[in-house]
Amino acid sequence: MKQFLLLIGALLMSSPVSAQSDKEVATQITPELRACESAPENGGTLQQALCYVDEDKRQDQLLNEVWRNLASPRREALRDSERQWIQQRSVNCTAEAAEYVNSTSKYMYNVCYADETIRRRLWLERHR
Repeated sequence: MKQFLLLIGALLMSSPVSAQSDKEVATQITPELRACESAPENGGTLQQALCYVDEDKRQDQLLNEVWRNLASPRREALRDSERQWIQQRSVNCTAEAAEYVNSTSKYMYNVCYADETIRRRLWLERHR
């Protein structure tokens, strides 16, 4: 029964986050990532993956700012789902990256990580 409730909670938690369109997520990518991606020396997937490592840090920072600005009762209400979301993001991105090899795998993981973090931040901003 507990596993069933956790599954239901995870589904409810992930559904609103998925509601953000890819276009909306793309508008949240930082100019720093765009500059890194378009730099002539960053043409390979390894270099692109490294661009996204920095973007993942920036997106985590933006998410954490939204989290810190939530009212304390709201943060408390969301704490468990936030922890579940963090685990699920890792699972989802690992699964997405598993379809690839080498630097492409790392690149796909990092892109997924940034996208999922943006989706969560947008969701939190809408559901303060």
